[in-house]
Amino acid sequence: MSTITMSREEAIVYQYRQERRDFGVREADSKWAKRIIGEWDRMLENNEPTINRPEEIKAIMRENLAVRDAIIIASMSDKYSVTQLTSLAADAHSAKTKRIMNAILTEAFTDGKFNKARSEKAARLLEQLIDGEDEWTVQPHAIIAWLEWINGDENNAAMHAAKAYELDDKCGLAAMILTATFHGLKPDYLD
Repeated sequence: MSTITMSREEAIVYQYRQERRDFGVREADSKWAKRIIGEWDRMLENNEPTINRPEEIKAIMRENLAVRDAIIIASMSDKYSVTQLTSLAADAHSAKTKRIMNAILTEAFTDGKFNKARSEKAARLLEQLIDGEDEWTVQPHAIIAWLEWINGDENNAAMHAAKAYELDDKCGLAAMILTATFHGLKPDYLD
């Protein structure tokens, strides 16, 4: 008899998918997003270097890129509540969500209107999630790449983007940062 063992991340993804089937996509996404984004926000607010649920954060960010994007926004700004970010993550495909996300990222890119200290703290916290080189570290690497690039640290951004892309060549965020750093492109506000 063979025994199949799942990693903690695989078990979380299994549970998440099961809840989406049982309770509906929006309800499950909202529940998980609230928990993950809330945990992330507490770490940023309290400057706590410990992560209570690292496997959950890595697993859900990999499974649901809308949660990853909400983590990016939370990492750049404290003006959005966990409730607002949860709503964005749970309703990722709505026109309203797309407008809000585009506005936030455009403001950071063009005007440098984001919390630089918070984004640097977020990058340091994300470093703690990278405890190996596997598929579960792709999104932490990609987010660090974005945060470092938006802060003007092209070398560190390129390093993390390359690592994310090496682990998953379908990671669009990593590909975007790799392309930008290769061509010497940087956020408008840095020019």
